Amino acid sequence: SDRSMARLGRRRPFIIAGTLLNALALLALGYAPTLALFAAAFWFLQFANNFGGTAYSGLIPDLVPDEQRGSASGFMGLMTMLGTVIAAVVAGILMERELAIPLYLTIIAVLLATMLVTVWKVREHPLVQRPPFNLREFLAAFWVDPRRHPDFAWLFLSRFLTLMGFYTLLTFLQFFLKDYLGIPNFKEATGAVSAAVVIGALPSAFLAGWLSDRIGRRAIVSAATLVMGAMILVFLIAPSFSLMLALGVVFGIGYGAFTSVDWALAVDVLPSRAAAAKDLGIWGISATLPQ
Repeated sequence: SDRSMARLGRRRPFIIAGTLLNALALLALGYAPTLALFAAAFWFLQFANNFGGTAYSGLIPDLVPDEQRGSASGFMGLMTMLGTVIAAVVAGILMERELAIPLYLTIIAVLLATMLVTVWKVREHPLVQRPPFNLREFLAAFWVDPRRHPDFAWLFLSRFLTLMGFYTLLTFLQFFLKDYLGIPNFKEATGAVSAAVVIGALPSAFLAGWLSDRIGRRAIVSAATLVMGAMILVFLIAPSFSLMLALGVVFGIGYGAFTSVDWALAVDVLPSRAAAAKDLGIWGISATLPQ
């Protein structure tokens, strides 16, 4: 998308294509007759999601002024978390009633609706000139030299480690509540802990993004990761479900700030503003690989 000279702009054609491929992949997931085909459909879904999502991520550095980038990133973090929570609630209700196909159709409808709004309302400026294509330069561009771009490299590594810890906790949270704390209704308890995190994360995502435009990003990202780590250490000393709920809110404050401001910081240290989507795609590996 960085090199696209389409009349719609650099990003929107890829957003359209990625959304349509997403819809096909979701239908394949819903109707897959075997586990092997389900796994293949899931791989296709991930491909389609990143195909459109990486181009979408390039819109903010393309269109948002530098002095508003933190606020825009905060809004994006806020909307991402709201979407995640609402989706989890809706998916839980539909899956409890064994309505898998309606769930996939609901996701498709949301994707298509939001894609149409984006294509309709976002105004891009088409790329009028691009350098000649060179395969060697194209492949070499996917390696970001940490010696030339140390800020980008350190941010990639720190985000990778932070999110590896986060997803490790997230993956085993339900089993921890069931097997270690011995909570009988562990599914509901998992939802309660997640809700506690969201309660803290929603206001901090926007406020931290807004604040980062005024005092800088690095201090907020560092403080956010310290808050998350400290809450885990406190819980390890005295594990209990009631303490977990209280710490979850404070953890959420750190997580919300980290999610919103870390993205803005990544845009600040991109190796090339002209290749923003490509570099953000590389940076995105620091979130997908830990999962």
